[in-house]
Amino acid sequence: MFPTELTLLENTLSDDICIRLGVDPSHGVTVTLTPTAGSAYILKVSFSPTSISFTGGDDGDWDTYKTIVVSSSANSDTLDEAFAMTPIVSGTTAILAAPDITIKIQDLGD
Repeated sequence: MFPTELTLLENTLSDDICIRLGVDPSHGVTVTLTPTAGSAYILKVSFSPTSISFTGGDDGDWDTYKTIVVSSSANSDTLDEAFAMTPIVSGTTAILAAPDITIKIQDLGD
């Protein structure tokens, strides 16, 4: 279960994204977070951690929410920005593919 949108104020408090898998992968998988709109956005937002691991099976944590902190940094423009971030699920089939998360950064105009 992934959120579909997050709005941040430029260079202020961070916010959290909580994600979990909707289907038991039956083995371990890793979810990696990266902006999909190009390398320019890598400098405007950060994720901590940048990837998280889930275990599958009866004793797995695949259905437990895990938190990723999303922060924005100051930049020299005065524009609001929005871009897609695709959670990439590796170690499993496409059935567990995650939707894009739209991250919006509201510029403070300074």
